[in-house]
Amino acid sequence: MAKKVIVVRIGTNEVQIVHMEHTANYPTVYGCVRFPTPENAVKTDGMIIEVTELATCIRKACADKGIRTKDVIFTVASGKIASRETSVPIAKKKMKIQPLVMAKVSDLFPIDVEKYIFSYVEQGNRRKQKRADLFRMSWCLQHRLI
Repeated sequence: MAKKVIVVRIGTNEVQIVHMEHTANYPTVYGCVRFPTPENAVKTDGMIIEVTELATCIRKACADKGIRTKDVIFTVASGKIASRETSVPIAKKKMKIQPLVMAKVSDLFPIDVEKYIFSYVEQGNRRKQKRADLFRMSWCLQHRLI
């Protein structure tokens, strides 16, 4: 059985919440709710200003719909978030991938790396990978967005 998650999309005008199974093929939706974003809680560039007020509204909306799950995926629409796809050599599972990502950052993002937080998400499966590298998604997030 797939894991149930709550997906929260925070927009400048509306917050959308979906309670669903986290599967790639044929996800099951158990419930959803949308409500207007509290006034002045989110700037137009995706920056969350009123974290506490927004969190309270999200909790209330989930409670009203009977949505209860510990695993949450948040999405925020913003011009301050950028992503790039790249590949890195397969490494032993214990090896830290973050240094490899940081080594490629200057090629992926021509910016001042001191002002940003970089992370990655592994794409694919190490055991099933036949090529000499793994695809990864590198994310770039400005410090003061959240």
